[in-house]
Formats: sequence, structure tokens, C-alpha cells
Amino acid sequence: QDITVTLGGSGNATITATDIDGGSTDNCGIASRTLDLSSFTCAEVGANTVTLTVTDNEGNVDSATATVTVTETVAPTVVAQDLTVYLDGTGNASITTSDVDHGSTDNCSLNLSLDITAFDCENLGDNTVTLTGTDNAGNSSTATATITVLDTMMPNALAQDLTVSLGSDGTVTVDASSVDNGSNDNCTLSYSLSESTFGCDDLGDHTVTLTVTDQAGNTATTSATITVVDNQAPVVVGQDITVSLGSNGTATITAADVDNGTSDNCSFTTSIDVSSFDCTSVGAQTVVLTATDASGNTDSTSVTVTVVDDAAPTAVAQDVTITLDSDNTASITTADIDNGSADNCSVASLSLDQTDFDCSHVGANTVTLIVTDASGNSSTVTATVTVVDSTAPVALAQKVTVSLGANGSASLSVDDVDNGSSDNCSVSLS
Repeated sequence: QDITVTLGGSGNATITATDIDGGSTDNCGIASRTLDLSSFTCAEVGANTVTLTVTDNEGNVDSATATVTVTETVAPTVVAQDLTVYLDGTGNASITTSDVDHGSTDNCSLNLSLDITAFDCENLGDNTVTLTGTDNAGNSSTATATITVLDTMMPNALAQDLTVSLGSDGTVTVDASSVDNGSNDNCTLSYSLSESTFGCDDLGDHTVTLTVTDQAGNTATTSATITVVDNQAPVVVGQDITVSLGSNGTATITAADVDNGTSDNCSFTTSIDVSSFDCTSVGAQTVVLTATDASGNTDSTSVTVTVVDDAAPTAVAQDVTITLDSDNTASITTADIDNGSADNCSVASLSLDQTDFDCSHVGANTVTLIVTDASGNSSTVTATVTVVDSTAPVALAQKVTVSLGANGSASLSVDDVDNGSSDNCSVSLS
């Protein structure tokens, strides 16, 4: 008869002929029963054909076969140990079952396997792996172990010098990757700079430290020179202005007078090519406004400065006395009346409202002196011109005869006596 036997803890099992005999008989009696296979090991797990031989008392023999199914139900004992592994230069590490196995056993043969055998930079730290033991009967057990993945390889830091330009806001930020010049490591790197933001006060060379850090926290440093430059020129905005000459005939302006909102990303100074004006400058003058920043960048624009002279002259006059000449006239000039008239620039002209006099003007006469400068500004002042007549009349008389009247008197007029008296001006007779 077919039977099933189970291996023991030692991996062995035995049977007897009686276990297989399914009722063998003989007419005279059975002398013996034997088996060709009675011991089984792990190698016989499964179906095995066993021959039962029966011998009677007369030596007659007969045989029959049966199937002995050998089973193994004892699960392996899996023992795992924690392990530390180090990534190599490529950032990889691997393990085998023998690295993790710590004495796993089975009553039969044992096959070990791991669910994870390869590690890289993404596995840094503790990783749980499962060690599975399977025997030839398919019985299995598992145990876990902690695989600690370490990276002790230092990065190789490489940097390059860099020139950066300030932006419109007067600052620039340098990314560490721009300074990196091919730093390398077996794992992924991150980058940082000791100084990354620069402004107008940082123009020139700066030594910065590039730090590279891998995923395991290993770091390396190197230095680089960051040269900060400002290539942005100022933006000059000018305005036209009008200036008036002062009492001394001059005027001055500053760059601020013609600046109308000049700007730059950094500090700057302004200047003008002409700042002083005098009487020769009256009219429209072109002035160049220039802005220069700390880096020497410049911009300029032209503005119109209109120079005006709106200061009136100072008119000064003096009184004069004149005498009629033989033709009963007299005249004066501005020079006769002017007594030092002046202007902040120059006096362009002097004029009088009256220059000619005759007998009708004998006595005090008011005249006006008009002083005008080159810009058309004018002032006036009055003076007294006293006209005198120094020529005495010529008196001529004639003899006349008069007769007394009845009352014993007679009358006489000046005209009766005048014989053509005359004067250069008018004459009165008495």
C-alpha cells in the first residue's frame, strides 16, 4: 500500500515492510517480508517507489511495489546579522547572503536569498533587508537585518574665478554653481558660497569659499575670486534754465541747477563744462551736463542756459547852466548832463529829451537823461538846465517936441522916444 512519511528534525525517516504491506497472504504461511528501500533522507523528498518482497515457508517469493511519499515540514531557522557597507568610488555597494547570514540552519538543504543586494547614494543610512531561507521541500523562514550604508569618500572641490556685473538695482547675486568648475564625488553634490550677494560697495575682487557637500555630509572647500564690476552708465536728465547777471555783471550755476533727475544704479557725481557767465554771454548758451559713477561710466546731455541781463543802469545827472549865444540859441549834449551813469555790463547809449534852447527857455528847465544798456534795460534821471542871456539890449532914443495943453501939461510914450532899441531876445521899454 502507498504511504506518506515525514522526515524528522534530523532529516531522516524509516519505514518497515509492515508499513507497506497491504495484506499479503500465502497458503502455507509467510516466512518474511523485506523492502528494497526503508530509509529516507532529504534527498528522497517526494514520491519514491519501494518494492515489498514476500517469501513463504517453502521459499516461494512474490513482490509488489508501493509509493512512499516523503514529506519535510520543518521550516528553516533563519538567523541574520546587521551589516555596515561603504559606497565605492562609483557610489555603489553590494552584499551577498553570506554577508547577512549568521548561522541559518535547516534539517535539509537550505537556499538563502535577499530581497535587496545593491545599494547606492539614495540608500545612505539604515536599510532593512529580508533574508529568506528556503529548503528543498519549499519550507521557508525569514529574518530581517539592518544594512547601514555609509559614504566616507570626500568630494573633490574645483572652483573657477568669475566676473559679475551689478544690475540696475546696484546688486548682483552669484549662484554657487556658476563658481563650480567640475567638482565631483561618488554621490550627488550641493554647493554653497561664503558670500553670494554683492553691491556697489563691493566693486573689485573678493575671495569667496566654495563648499561642496555630498549626500553623506562629506564636505570639501576651495576658494575663487569674484570680480564685481559696474558696467551700467548713469542716465543723465537735464533741464534748460534761465539765469540773470548780478550787479557785478556775472552769474554762476552748478550742475544741480541743470540736473533734472539724473540716476545710476550706484553713486555718481555730476559736472558741467561751463559754470560762469558774464555780459558777453547774454543769450542762449549750450552747457554739457555729465554724470560719472564710481566705475568711471559716464553719460552726458546738453542743456540751454539762457543768460539775461535784467538789471537797469544807474542814471546819474548833474545840473548845468548855459548861455545863449549871439544867434539866441544854446544846446547841450548827454556828456554835459551825465555825471557818472553806470551799468553792471556796459552803457549802450545816453539820450536827452531836450538838447536845444532859445530865448523862450531863459531860466530853469528840467531835462531827462535816459541811460540804456545793451540788453535794453533803461533808467532815467532829471537835471536842471539854467538858460541865461548875457547880451545887453541896445537902447536908441530920439528927440521929440511936445506942446503943453490948455492945462499946462503934456504926455509922452516910450514909443515916442524909442528910436529902434533892440536885443538878441525880446526887449521891454520904459
